Order: sequence, then structure tokens, then C-alpha cells
Amino acid sequence: MIAPGFIGPAYASISRAINAQRCINLRLEIDSANGKAPLALVGLPGYTEVKTDFPAAEVRGFWLAQGRSFVVVGPTLYELNADLTHTSRGTLASSSGRVSFADNGLQMLVVDGVGVLGLTLATNATVSSIPNFPYGATHIACVDNTMIAAQPNSQIFQISAVGDAYSWAAIDFASAEGLPDDIVAIMPFSRQVYMLGSGSVQIFWNSGDANRPFIPVEGSSFELGCVAPYSVAKDESGVYWLGGDPRGGPRVYKGAGGQFTPISTPGMDAAFIGSNGEPAYVVSDAFGYTFRMDGHVYYVLTFPTSDKTWIYDAVSEGWSEFLEWETQWRRHRSNCAIYAFGRQLIGDFENGKLYELSPNVYANGSAVQRALRASAYVHNSQELLTIGSFEVVCEPGVGTTTGQGANPQMMLRVSKDGASTWTGEMTRPIGAKGEFRDRARFLRPVGNGRSFVFEVSITDPVKRVLTAGVINGN
Repeated sequence: MIAPGFIGPAYASISRAINAQRCINLRLEIDSANGKAPLALVGLPGYTEVKTDFPAAEVRGFWLAQGRSFVVVGPTLYELNADLTHTSRGTLASSSGRVSFADNGLQMLVVDGVGVLGLTLATNATVSSIPNFPYGATHIACVDNTMIAAQPNSQIFQISAVGDAYSWAAIDFASAEGLPDDIVAIMPFSRQVYMLGSGSVQIFWNSGDANRPFIPVEGSSFELGCVAPYSVAKDESGVYWLGGDPRGGPRVYKGAGGQFTPISTPGMDAAFIGSNGEPAYVVSDAFGYTFRMDGHVYYVLTFPTSDKTWIYDAVSEGWSEFLEWETQWRRHRSNCAIYAFGRQLIGDFENGKLYELSPNVYANGSAVQRALRASAYVHNSQELLTIGSFEVVCEPGVGTTTGQGANPQMMLRVSKDGASTWTGEMTRPIGAKGEFRDRARFLRPVGNGRSFVFEVSITDPVKRVLTAGVINGN
């Protein structure tokens, strides 16, 4: 029989006795064209090193401006060329932490929560002192050729002159007064501006009034705050952030069209505040970014202090864990992302390296990319079950020509006690190159029991496509 719940997204529950599913470095693929497998698990993209000559520092953020690509590494703003050589374009007031960019087509501003760096795009001239700029701003945005930045620890945001990022008048400000909380993040989206406070979200738009251009959208103020200012990111369909309100702990939201929808699972929300014997996440320094690849749009949410990364697939609306394997699971190394020069680039959080993400790469640089799926429970209302064999239906014949992966293997562990203890690891081949009839079938993997969780993993650098788990009781 087909093992129910073997194919699916990550869905750990508040108790492993309820649900112990995990999905690491695999995403859900939904086929709506009458394919053999309406649901499958496909490997998330791996990456290769493409640039290693930056200083060994945090890659803090990317930006595209007028067809040019920029990156901040440590304290320095660099311009990237198509061959990934670089040119220094200025120095920031800090050397670590997140940065925020915006440009109006003529000038680009970078803020880091301390100072501001301006770059005139036509001449590459820089400025680090702008009169009346709200110094200490952590986020910058540009809407309708107007720069917007919030004064730290206040409800007030200031705006620049139209078309001049270096001209800020002290009287050009407005206030997000939906609730008496401070603005912690700003995100432009579809010619509107999301003002995210510690306890509210309010959307503003440009009314065209010369004296008060940015005003609230009617009915757009919600008692829903942002608990991690740098978790805010956007794709073509909406704005994402890690939020919270007086009624409970953190959860992930998506906003679009003036509506806000929670998208994290109850199990994730429980994990954020501590569950299954694990400590609560540190959420204040969580950060997010988005990218699009292989027909899917992703929101990546990393908790650096807690050493965890989650990834949301906006197409399947499912979550996975996006992790590195270093004898134990660690956060993903990516700190930020950009699509430039026909490449999906990501920057490392500590060593200055740039990588290229690809759905056709099955390793993380020089390290393995381990993919893992722990199934939903297989049970029959506490009746004793006999497992004669367990087969993972997958794409076979995917081995490499030489080296690791020439004879790719799949590993299986089984738990009969709620994912508390596991059998030893069993291995089966999944098909050398061209061997399309191989079957990853594990005979007598565990014997009798009343409930089972099947955990399979792959570390060989080969294509990963899982379409079903099949149980035979004989």
C-alpha cells in the first residue's frame, strides 16, 4: 500500500506523539496535469562557489540599480561586474549587521542603522553626510521617486525631495499613528509603503498632495506587529514578515491587497516559543529574503542565533527546512540573494564568499547537501502491523559518471516510538547512471509495531525526486 503522508511538506507538531514529519532540503512539487505523481518531493537548490576574493566578512546585502549590481561586504560597498570582479564604491559606518538599499534611478542610498552612504550613479561620487536625514534609520525605501526613512524609536518617517535622495527638509515628515508604537521596518510594494511597527502594520500611498504626499490607505491599519525588523521581504505577490500581537507569540504573515494572512504552521509557531523539548527561538534577529527559481517563488527565513533556516514555497504554500549538514543540522549559509548576470547569487554570512544557487546542483559548495524526509505516522488504530518491506519510489538512474554519486545510495531509519529512537541506518542503491529499473526497496526493515515513522535521506550529489513510499506487509 502507499504510505500515507510520506510525500508532504514539513509539519512537525507541538508533540511528536501527534506528528513527527520533517522535510529538509526538499520541496513539494504539485503536478496538476494528470502526471503519474500528483505530489512529489524535489531537492531544493544547492550551490557552487563563484567568488572567493572578498575579505572574510559578512555579506550584508545586495542591490540592483539601473542595471548595475552592488553588494556590501563588511564595511565596504562594492560594485559587481559581469565576470564577478569588483570595484569599491564607498565605506559604511559599520562593518556587520543587515543593510537596506533604495535608489531613485539617479542616486542610491544604503543605511545600516548608524549612518548613510549615498552613491551618485552617473559619476560614482559618494556622500556620507546628508542634512536632515534621519540618522540611525535601519530601512530605506523609494516610492514615486521619493525616498522614505523612519526616525529611530519613533512613529515618524521622513521623505526626501522628489528625484533627489540628498535633499531632505526637516518639515517633510509624517507619522504612522494607527497604534502608539514605533516604526521598525519599511517595505515598498506596488507603489505603496508598508509601515511595520512593533505592534501594528499600516499602509501608506502617495496622494499627490504637495504638503502631505504620503497618507494612510483607508482601513489599512491592523493590530499586528513585526517582531523581527529584517524578516521583512517581498516577492511579486506580497510582503512577508515575522509578526506578533498581544494575543500570542510569533508567526509568519504575508500581506497583499490590504489583507494579512498567517502562513506559518501551528507546529512552527509552537517551535518559535519552544516545543518538543527544544528551546524557544531567538526571533529578534531573524531575517528574510526571497528568490525565484525553477517556477517556484521562495521566502527564506533564518534565525541566526538559533541556527535554523526555514523556506516557504509560495507556489505549493508549503514549508521546508533549508539547512546545512555539518555532522549536525545548521542554518543555511546564505545571508542575502540577488539575481544578476543570469545567475542566482547568494552571499555567505561570515566569510565573504558568493555562491550561485542552482536546481541542478546537489551539494553546498564543497560540502554535502543532505536531503531528509521523515514521514507522517503509519498506523492502524493501534493494531499490530507487520512491515515486510518499505520502498521509496524515486527517480532512478541518476548517478554521476565518476566520483561520489556514481553509485548513489538512499538511507533509511525507522522509529516505532514516536521518533524518540531509531533503528540503525540501512542503505539501498537508487541507480547508477542509466540504470532506470533500480528500486530503493528495503526488505524487513523493522518488523512488527503499532506505529511507524520512516525517515529517508540522501547525501550523494545526485538528483532527488521522491514520488511515494510503498509498504508491503508480507
